[in-house]
Amino acid sequence: MIIALRLTTTWKKSHYEQCYACRLPITAEDKQSDKYEAGVSCPHCYGTHTEDQIARFREREKQVQLAKQRQQEHVGTEARLTMEQKRQEKAQQQRERALKAKENQA
Repeated sequence: MIIALRLTTTWKKSHYEQCYACRLPITAEDKQSDKYEAGVSCPHCYGTHTEDQIARFREREKQVQLAKQRQQEHVGTEARLTMEQKRQEKAQQQRERALKAKENQA
């Protein structure tokens, strides 16, 4: 959740989420709109993106949701560390398969 500050006669904290397509703050009311699709569009930017952009936004949102299901971060330091660990595990598995294949040929 993004916490935004808005200027009134005094500074007050306001709780908004962010549209990850246009980066504008969105309210709970915006999220009820037919033009809102999580990670893809909001009432502010609906209809302004190309089909390629929309496809990219949907894929990114899919990856965010998959990371949440795995209880991992999608971006940031933890995500980079997780990806590096998975790469190392995959490389180790490939080395082991290659070694087994070599042993089976002998």
